[in-house]
Amino acid sequence: MSYDFSGIRADLAADGPREVYADWLEEHGQPERAEYIHLAVRLARRHPADADRNDLAKRVFALEKKHARAWTADLREHVMFATFDRGLVEQARITPKKLVSHAPRIFELAPVLHRVWSRDPLPRALVPELAARPELRWLDSLALNEQRLGPPGVRSLLESPHLTGLRELSLRDDRVDDEAGGALASWPGLTALTSLSLGQNPIGPAVLAQVLANAPALTRLSASGLPLQLLPDSLRHAGLEHLDASWCTFDPGDWARLATQFPGIRSLAFENRPLERGHAAAIARVPWALTHLRMYQARFDDAAFTELLSGPWAALESFRAYANQLGDAGWAALGAHPWPRLREVFLDGLPSVAAGRSLHALAPRLESLTLWGTTGTDALNALLEVPWPRLHTLCVTASEATVPALANREHLPVLRSLDLRRSKITGPNLRILRREYGFGLR
Repeated sequence: MSYDFSGIRADLAADGPREVYADWLEEHGQPERAEYIHLAVRLARRHPADADRNDLAKRVFALEKKHARAWTADLREHVMFATFDRGLVEQARITPKKLVSHAPRIFELAPVLHRVWSRDPLPRALVPELAARPELRWLDSLALNEQRLGPPGVRSLLESPHLTGLRELSLRDDRVDDEAGGALASWPGLTALTSLSLGQNPIGPAVLAQVLANAPALTRLSASGLPLQLLPDSLRHAGLEHLDASWCTFDPGDWARLATQFPGIRSLAFENRPLERGHAAAIARVPWALTHLRMYQARFDDAAFTELLSGPWAALESFRAYANQLGDAGWAALGAHPWPRLREVFLDGLPSVAAGRSLHALAPRLESLTLWGTTGTDALNALLEVPWPRLHTLCVTASEATVPALANREHLPVLRSLDLRRSKITGPNLRILRREYGFGLR
């Protein structure tokens, strides 16, 4: 007996239709799959600091480990891998050839699949066949990256009559030049897109401006390596909130113009470019109310970082950066800065005891802390000298001598996820941490 998934498809964000399907599975002799969906829905509602989250996660992943291969056995004949979301397969990596030749079977086996991505070769001759697949109507997210589609391939794809539900499109590194970009700018479906990735393509600033002007619903743009600094001054897109400007080449003065063109930016990624002092000061002056700032491979020193912190950053909730050159002065500036809403920090390892103690001022508010690099025993022990009452996620490089501090639940009362994958802790000390954190220890 088959099930009608139209109710789930009609509102993928709703939990109720999934719960109804789980009840149906229970009634039809699949109790563990029913339990898996019920618990996965409950787990998705939990905050990382909730007391029962680890127990829920442990049971969900135990069921997934035991049954996922059997539940997806037929599907895995056609997809490279698939991921579950609240109990059902919603996303898959599929080779274009498989999608062309086996689409009906794939969507029969994964009836609520709506996100597909691929980095696997797509011969241009197959693009029209892919565009003709009626199953594309179920997709709201499609990523065909590194396909070298060029103008003919992009044009054939966008001529599909079935991409009517698409809200996210990624054509990164697909040889989208001005001709292909012009086809994108005139595509009717562009007006409905909320997310667009065009990074690492040879599209020029004038055509890129046309694309943005014709995408009024766009809130997320991945523009890595694109000539954003050459966009016309007249361009305005107030709805854009998330901008990935990694690999872009800016002068300090370009930031003010960018803020005028995209006044609503809340999340900024600026990676793989050294953050020099002039740039740091210019970013600090930009009148964006940023909530998320990501600056991997920024390689800033104490002076540049201090300039960056000269901005108010009143709305910032997440600051992620590594591969920098912070010394004690930089860590002291981080700890001394007022951060009314900061909840997440991702930086390099602590260089000293003084750096560890500099972060004590953040202890009352941080919920997630990652120190991606070598942190000495004394520095980590110094960091954990004070209570961290809201910290639910911690990723550090630890040693045997730091185990007492990591196991101190008076100082880490709500810690649920402890990531020590870069550490060497064995024997009794490992058992101590497993007893404290159970499934949350990695």
